[in-house]
Amino acid sequence: MGDNITQVQKESIFQWIEAGATEKDFSKVDGIFRDNCALCHSPESGMSLPPLTGYDEVAAFTGVDMGQSVKTLVRVSHVHLFGMSFIFFLTGGIFSLSAIDARWRILLIVTPFIAIWVDIGSWWFTKLRPVFAYTVILGGVFMGLALLAQIIISLGEMWLWGRNDSK
Repeated sequence: MGDNITQVQKESIFQWIEAGATEKDFSKVDGIFRDNCALCHSPESGMSLPPLTGYDEVAAFTGVDMGQSVKTLVRVSHVHLFGMSFIFFLTGGIFSLSAIDARWRILLIVTPFIAIWVDIGSWWFTKLRPVFAYTVILGGVFMGLALLAQIIISLGEMWLWGRNDSK
């Protein structure tokens, strides 16, 4: 329902949230909520919308989501690190027999292992600074591209291009 308030009012609300969404400063945005939101977001409206008539009700929506709990991160990190590493060993082992230059083989075999550490490590760093979410994406992209290259080159040499080892 953000279309019901002006851009200036939105900026006021964002500034209040970025400043910590304190009860002391709620008076700066209270009028915006009272005049534009409380008509529908109140118990008197009869609608089953969460009320936004006071500080406590509004503040419940201003918290920053810091992602998964540490317990969940430990479990998921463990599974991904070991499971994905196993896949990397299998694809890397097959790819190591490829005919391409050894420098490219080493680069393409090592990249997924580094990328998984960047990817999963960034899950943890994102809890401290949300900007690390971009690093998660970057790690996943490098991991996917390296695996794709390994698979395409390996399958291509096995089935399409072949290797002439009869010399």
